[in-house]
Amino acid sequence: YRMKSVGAPRLSPDGRWVAFTVTQPVEATNSTVTESWLVMTTGAPQPQRVRVQGDDVSNPRWGDDNRLRVSLKDTTW
Repeated sequence: YRMKSVGAPRLSPDGRWVAFTVTQPVEATNSTVTESWLVMTTGAPQPQRVRVQGDDVSNPRWGDDNRLRVSLKDTTW
């Protein structure tokens, strides 16, 4: 239950950013928690967690305009 899984890497159209998810099981509730992260392809600075209004988001993806799109409670940001 301490193992985290990294998945869904998506490269931005300009090749400068990678959005990805980190999923971790939660033993107490027999569920999972998924966080979205963003990092430059150079690796610096450190990856940043993506949140909207203090909540974790899911399904990070890039629009044709090079802007990150995420989902939060069935709403796309």
